Amino acid sequence: MNSHQAKLLENVMQLRLLKLMLFLLFRNFRRRKEENYKRNKGKKGCRIF
Repeated sequence: MNSHQAKLLENVMQLRLLKLMLFLLFRNFRRRKEENYKRNKGKKGCRIF
């Protein structure tokens, strides 16, 4: 494997890692938002944020 291929592979791996991190971050954010929504719904009626 030459250095060009190695560089390409490295870039692909970094891209995948970034996508995974973004996905996890987004999912976590959405879950927290839903939990807050459910908690607030019990206390203060219907509030979405």
